[in-house]
Amino acid sequence: MKEKIKRYSLISAIILIPLILVTLYFLFIFDIGLNSKYFVKRDFTKAFLLRQTGDCYEFKKYILPEKAEGWVKRCEEEKDREGSPIKNFSIKNFTKRSNEAFLQVELTRDIRNTASLELEKYQLEALRSPYVVNYSLVKGSGENFLKILPTSRWLINQEIR
Repeated sequence: MKEKIKRYSLISAIILIPLILVTLYFLFIFDIGLNSKYFVKRDFTKAFLLRQTGDCYEFKKYILPEKAEGWVKRCEEEKDREGSPIKNFSIKNFTKRSNEAFLQVELTRDIRNTASLELEKYQLEALRSPYVVNYSLVKGSGENFLKILPTSRWLINQEIR
């Protein structure tokens, strides 16, 4: 009798442990709210890396569709060196409220053609120094995983100065 109990315990453990692990994994992927900070930072970082590298087509996928045109135009200007591109960025602070997130990001611009600017030395240093910008993000729908499971993506809504 003890052997049967041990055997059934072993079989049920072999079945239950992978089931529990798979369930926890999918709860993490579906962003149940406990891990939103990870997904917000991941999507924002991906978006800004795409913007830094000049991949404006992919960058557009991380912008709210009704606001995408202005953002893509800025991305194109930075890529063509008409504007000063982002040299570096780092996320400083983060808050989240249901399907909306707010990020405080420190940006550093790549100011190259300073010789043509008629500015004082302190003004040039101010241009080169990092500055803080706030962004709001909203939770949007993303691509379907294997065309079966829904995923979500955090989209940049607006820049708040």
